[in-house]
Amino acid sequence: MSTSSYMTVAVARARAQALINEPGTTSISTAQWLIFANQAQGEVFRKIVHVNPDQWTAQTMVTFPASTGSISLTGASYLNADVYRIVGIEAYQSATPTAGVDRPARLKNVPFSELHNWLQGGINYADPGGMTAPLVYSTTGHTTSLKLYVAPVPIAASYLLVFTVGGPPALTSDSSDISVPVEYADAVVFRMGELASIRQGGRNRAISEAYQAALADIAQTAGPKVDDEPRQMHVYGDRDWY
Repeated sequence: MSTSSYMTVAVARARAQALINEPGTTSISTAQWLIFANQAQGEVFRKIVHVNPDQWTAQTMVTFPASTGSISLTGASYLNADVYRIVGIEAYQSATPTAGVDRPARLKNVPFSELHNWLQGGINYADPGGMTAPLVYSTTGHTTSLKLYVAPVPIAASYLLVFTVGGPPALTSDSSDISVPVEYADAVVFRMGELASIRQGGRNRAISEAYQAALADIAQTAGPKVDDEPRQMHVYGDRDWY
């Protein structure tokens, strides 16, 4: 998870207090500010993930047992974590695939309501590369009891590389780091200020506009980044002139 280590909850709170013209002691308790921080972090996190899940994508190799139709992804020996979103799944022939030898098969995500069609074998499919691996997957359940279904049910154990986005860690104290990329941490501050303003019975229009502008910036710039555009280089003196 990418974090904004320079901005703790305490720093974000101080900046939000300045926005509502209540530096130092305020009518809002530290505990309430922590609630605001968690809500603001969650909203900004979901916005960034909507634009670009790759900001936080992690990958885990999961062994899917033979003759099994589903597993609990958040159970022991599997992901065992709070999963916000599954981005994709690839199937391999071994738990430690060899580059250039084991060809992955990208599984298709199907709605849970249609999974029974695959389980009944009523849909024709092509086995990619002779792999005895599932071809489609579906999930049900919330993040702490997420179940993964595959079809067809594997005859032998299958090895699935699961790409996931985990939820942001809970902010528990003033020293907790705001877990969003540094360039978007201001959005958390603006939202905290807006929530505090609402709590006090009003709505600071300037803060609300700043928060909306920060969300618009995320929508425009949080996508996959290109570190260096292709460039053309001219070298002089490398040919005979005549």
